[in-house]
This record gives sequence, C-alpha cells and structure tokens, in this order.
Amino acid sequence: MAVIIYPPTIDWSYMRQRPQNLMFEFARNGHQVFYCNKKQLEHPCLEKVAENLNIVHNLDKFKERCLPVVKASGSPVIVWCSWALLANTLKDLQPDIIVYDCLDEFAEWLPYEPEMVGIADIVFCSSDYLLGRITSQYADKKVYLLNNACDFKRFSSDTSTVSKPADLPETAGSRIGYIGAWAWWVDTELVQKVCAAFPQHQVVVIGPNLGQPLPREYPNFVYLGLKPYEELPSYLAFLDVCIIPFRINETTMATNPIKAYEYLAAGKKIVSTALPEVAKMKPLVKIGGSHEEFLEHIRASLQTEHENPDQARVFAEENSWERRYMQIERILSVEVAGFNRPVTFNTELCNMEDNTFMCLHAVADLTISSSKPTTNLNFFPFLIGRTNKAINRYLLKFDPTGMSGQINKAVLTLFVEECDSPDKLKCIEVRRINGSWHEELTTWQTRPKTGPVPVAATQFYETSGWLEWDITPLVAEWAANPATNLGVELKGSKDTLPFLVRGVNRHRNDCFSPRLNIYLNNG
Repeated sequence: MAVIIYPPTIDWSYMRQRPQNLMFEFARNGHQVFYCNKKQLEHPCLEKVAENLNIVHNLDKFKERCLPVVKASGSPVIVWCSWALLANTLKDLQPDIIVYDCLDEFAEWLPYEPEMVGIADIVFCSSDYLLGRITSQYADKKVYLLNNACDFKRFSSDTSTVSKPADLPETAGSRIGYIGAWAWWVDTELVQKVCAAFPQHQVVVIGPNLGQPLPREYPNFVYLGLKPYEELPSYLAFLDVCIIPFRINETTMATNPIKAYEYLAAGKKIVSTALPEVAKMKPLVKIGGSHEEFLEHIRASLQTEHENPDQARVFAEENSWERRYMQIERILSVEVAGFNRPVTFNTELCNMEDNTFMCLHAVADLTISSSKPTTNLNFFPFLIGRTNKAINRYLLKFDPTGMSGQINKAVLTLFVEECDSPDKLKCIEVRRINGSWHEELTTWQTRPKTGPVPVAATQFYETSGWLEWDITPLVAEWAANPATNLGVELKGSKDTLPFLVRGVNRHRNDCFSPRLNIYLNNG
C-alpha cells in the first residue's frame, strides 16, 4: 500500500478539515499515513492515533529515522500537500508522487502556486472555480475535481436522546446557528442584521475567532468558541436553522464549504449567501442573493417544517469522505504504480530513540530595526536585510548545554516565507554576539556588539523554504563553555543588493520556527 505524507500545514487537533478527513480515509483503507503537525515536540517523534495513522511531532527526527525505513519498504511515497508555500520543501520528504490539493483561493498564496503546480504530478481541486482556473493556467497538468464532503456517519447519527450542551444557553425561541471559523470572509453586517431581525431567537456561533470583531452588542448573540469535532453533532442537534453568511468575493467564490455537507447530513434547514458551490445544492439549501432575501429565507425556515430532511441526508451520504476516497483511489490506482500493492513495515522502528540527532528550538529571538530604534520587536516575524527605509537584523539564541565533546555537526536553519528582490543574489551572515541582550528589552539602540567576521554566510536567490548555515565550531564552543553562549545575529551582507527576508519566529512554536539541527558523534 502507498505511504501518504501530509506536510505540516495545520495541527491534527485544530478544526477538523479536509486534510484530516482525507488522511483518515487513506488510513482506513490500509495506507500508512504520516500527518505532520505544525507544532513540534522533541518527544515523541510519532504518535499513533488510529490504525495506520501517525502524527509526526518531530519532522526532523522523522526524516532522519523514519523516512529511510519508509523508502526501504518499497511502498510508493505520496506527498499530499495543500499549502503552495511548502513547494520547495517537499523534496526533503523523498516523494515518488506529489499531489497538490488545491483547496482555497487566498491572494497571499497565489505567488507560490506556479512552483507548487510545477512540481506536482497530480492536482485535485475542491471547487469548479478552482478547477477552471487551474486547468486554464496549467493546461499540461493532470487536474481533477474533488469536492469537499462530510463525515456522514458522525453528523447523521441519531441525536434525539442527546442532552443539550451545558454552555448552550436556554432560550424561549429558536436557534440560528453558524459553525465554522469567524474570519474576514464572514459577512459581519449580515449577522448583525440577523440578530436585529430575530431578537426573540438566539444567533449561535461555534468556531475559532480568527480576528474578526464579534457582534456582542446584541443580547441574542451567543459565541461559544472552538469545540472538539466529536461534540459538534450534539450542538447541531439544538440548532433550528443553520446559516452560511459569507461575503461574496474571490475567496468565497472558490470555496466548497464542508459545513454545508455537515448541515445536510444532520438534516438541518440551511440558508446561505449566493456562493456558487452552495447554489448547486438547491433546493436543499435556500440561497439569499441579498441581505433582505437571506433574512426572508430564515424567517420562512423558522415558520415551516423541513421540506425533505431525508433527501438532504441522501445527498450528504453521496458526498461523504468515504465516497471522496473512492474517487481518489480510482485515479491514484492508475497514476501511481503499487498504490494498492500490499506492503508492510514496522513503524515502531521509527520511534526508536535516536542518540545521534537532536533538534533544538530557540530559547530567545528578537528582530531589531533601525526604523524603530527604541522599539522592541520580539514577537514579530524575523526581518533580515535592508530596505530603502530600514536595516533589519535578527538575534537568536539556542542552548546546547550538556553536549560538550559530542557535537559532530551543527546546522542553523530558518524558514523563509517571503523575500524581496527576486532573481537577485542575496547573502545572510551569521555573526557571534559578544554582549548580553534580553529578547523583551533589547532595541536597535541597545543592541549588543557582534564579532567583526561572519561565523558563516549563505548566498541565495528569492524562494520560500529553508536556509542553512553550518556553525559547528561555534556551537561546540557554547557546549564546552556555556558562558560564551550569547547567541548570534543574522544580518544582510554589504556585498549584495539590499533585500528583506520575512520568516517565522520561535513564538509560533511550530515546524517552521528557527532551529538548530545537531548531529552527535556515534560514540
């Protein structure tokens, strides 16, 4: 059977979405799945959460310890990626096949898409909009439509005996509910109008708040936050009308909402704005082409019984994740040699304690900028280089205490999200810091002195992905004499064109945080 690796994009336990559901289906059908978490831990490297399904908590150790076992098994390795930003990191996973699962239309992701599609062997698209765009822009690619779906068994289960969740307030009226992220694509004005139009009913929102203001000024607005996926059916059971109040823009025109299928599986009355993918579900979903029509559909839904809940459930069952996997299997069985060939290997080998490799995350980091000479920027993504307005440098510290005499090689790595001056040669130097500093207090004006000669330097052209510097002698010195460990400063070289690198600082605590990979002596 094939091995499926899903590179770090979203944590396994955060909002069950398409990636988690598809990986469940691969595992249920006998494929060995490695789902890489964004948040990283030193131990354990792997966590088995279901048969054939492993969460990778330490990607570096996985690549060092487990990937050789996987490759030696002879199973085809499929890297299933849904985040274009990761395109030039996928080669590290040694894939035989790369699948790009194109899920959304976010403007900030589009610059990375050409590289992602370029290296992909197969592209799946979650909506007709995305399918049309990808096929028109990349005519030579194998592109397939793969809509979203639902966990039908979970959401269609009998909830007649389920107790009302304790944090769902009592109400004399009905409940109008939305389950999903509260983000910029939600039409807040429309939700405010719903609250105002139906003051006798509750408007219930369940899901994480991604920075969008909540209309708490309305007494009938109830925000319950993110809930475990397993608990959502019990909340759905107490919602009378379910809504999808999205703005209409390029992002939502391309979306195929999972929540629509989940609402249908639960047999709920549904009102949505005029999203193309949801409009295809009429008459099972009422479509409001304007705010007024949206409110009128809610009013009618509150006053009438569901026209055909059984038909809604039949539609949802036809659009389950099990059915989506069957689509995938038909395609990959043809495209991937050995996709269904029985092959097994011992994943316990991957969890063996590795005494030759350590991955250290930073204990302190800080961006300083000449444009804000008295400001501490420690929680900002790191900025390195020059612009026409500022010089930006990055201070970083690790703790290799206890490794004296054991270090064979030490490699500093940073993940670059974005870099100005494409096609121009750039260089980042690593310089030893010779003075004390504090990540919560240091500013450009109070920055510590650094060594006059770089410890290491890396030249590169613009691209997302990892940059590396071999700083073995310096780390060995830190391990032998911790008093010398004041960290390093990363700065743009004066010999190359001014540029700016944006990355991810350690406070994100995920796979893309800066780290120090240390290879220890075998003895």
